[in-house]
Amino acid sequence: MNIAERWQAIALAVLVFSLLAFLSRSYPSIDSFEYASTLQAVQEGLAESTSFYMISSYLVPLTSFELFAPLLGALAIFLIYLALRARFDSIPALIAAALLATSAGFTAFSSAGIFTPLALSFSLFALGAYALLNSQQTRNPARAAFGALTLLAAAFISPSSLIPSGVLTLSLGIQAAHDLLAKRKTCIATPALALAATLAGLALAGMPELAAEPTIQIALLNSFALLPLALPGTLIALIMAYKGESGVHATAASLGLLSLISAPYSTFGALFGMAFACAYGLKWASYEAKEEKNEMAFAG
Repeated sequence: MNIAERWQAIALAVLVFSLLAFLSRSYPSIDSFEYASTLQAVQEGLAESTSFYMISSYLVPLTSFELFAPLLGALAIFLIYLALRARFDSIPALIAAALLATSAGFTAFSSAGIFTPLALSFSLFALGAYALLNSQQTRNPARAAFGALTLLAAAFISPSSLIPSGVLTLSLGIQAAHDLLAKRKTCIATPALALAATLAGLALAGMPELAAEPTIQIALLNSFALLPLALPGTLIALIMAYKGESGVHATAASLGLLSLISAPYSTFGALFGMAFACAYGLKWASYEAKEEKNEMAFAG
């Protein structure tokens, strides 16, 4: 990462934090007060502690209730930017991460005054996804192990993280199978460890709740900022994967498709995959534009 890209990432994180910290405080969930009051009871020794409250009891005094979720949201966007940048360069990653940050489905659990396990869980998932995708690219089992442990930690904070973890695990497995069928090198440890972490999370944290949105319009609204690029990105990835092209096409196709399918039941679980499909589509478009420009220059 060069100096310009570092400043891009820092500026993105600062802008996301500012957005989340100053969003309307009439945007809370009813659960926010419940979690905040329970944390206070845990700190006073009046309630039993869990993984979420144990970690929060150390972090919240450093920030305050109102800044806790925005800081974690900014951290998650920063990590997702790094994960996408490693695959698709800085500009597609920057645009996709910014679109994710402005999605209603993301700001709903990361804005000012919101205090639920989802913000912390999503940050841990983002760290795990970054490590696993990096492991897929570099074929580094140690990074895959770290990513798997982080996904497991996210499941302990909130079982809802098992939905994006499952989508990511399936996508990594599909990419590995795609590479093996084409007789290309791949890192089997990455999907295997992700699967182990997801299954362990299911066994220890329980099944996540899947509740369909009251209307499909609400589900689309929650991820509206990502849809215009996620849909064509997924379609292009499916075509490229079907052609047997080498690269991350199978990962992008499966992540995008599975996320679009799960969006009406869990916007939280669909956010990362849709952002990945956005970055893929932008990278493909820039590559095609560059190739066309080169052909025109050659012809001229």
